[in-house]
Amino acid sequence: TIGQPAMAFEPQPAWGVDVAVTATAPVLPPVTLPDWSKIKVAPVIKAVSDADVAKAIDSFRERFASEAAVDRPAANGDLVELDYEVLVDGVAVEGGSGKGHKAIVGRGHLLPEIETILVGMKAGEEKRQSITFGPEHSLKTVAGKTADCRIVVKQVFERTLPELNDEFAARLGPFKTVAELQAQIRADLEEGAKADSQQQTERACLEAAVA
Repeated sequence: TIGQPAMAFEPQPAWGVDVAVTATAPVLPPVTLPDWSKIKVAPVIKAVSDADVAKAIDSFRERFASEAAVDRPAANGDLVELDYEVLVDGVAVEGGSGKGHKAIVGRGHLLPEIETILVGMKAGEEKRQSITFGPEHSLKTVAGKTADCRIVVKQVFERTLPELNDEFAARLGPFKTVAELQAQIRADLEEGAKADSQQQTERACLEAAVA
């Protein structure tokens, strides 16, 4: 069946009264399967590259990054604490403001238009700028509109990732060397890739069967 059945009672349920119950539910139509011997589907194989392993390790390094306040203009990769506001016709738009907000510049944590203004600003600096957003903008409340943007930078933090060495590997688990960490991450990624490949192959088989 598809979904929950609709239940009907005759007569209405009551103590000491026999009730006839009718359940009505839609069912899947009959399916005529083709000759499986004629279906040819190439297996989906997802390989794990050295770049995949390096990317996974970098994500761990990001988690352990140290942060230090700096007196210089914000650049990509910096953590910035800021207040920002996007107004259309003098009214703050939904999803377009934040106070004491922290974001890493260049990571897509903010509207691209806000990040463009933010790069180069220092702590204590304020900027106001008029921006015309494209009609297909992801933030629907400003799509196709001209808005006034106000940004106040509270602090700029330089982020430093830990060095990839045996000491860092030991912080992540029972690993004595970076090589052991890389081997475990590769094994985990390959296990996930194998499961994903199997699912995609099964999906391709079903699509070929009903095509």
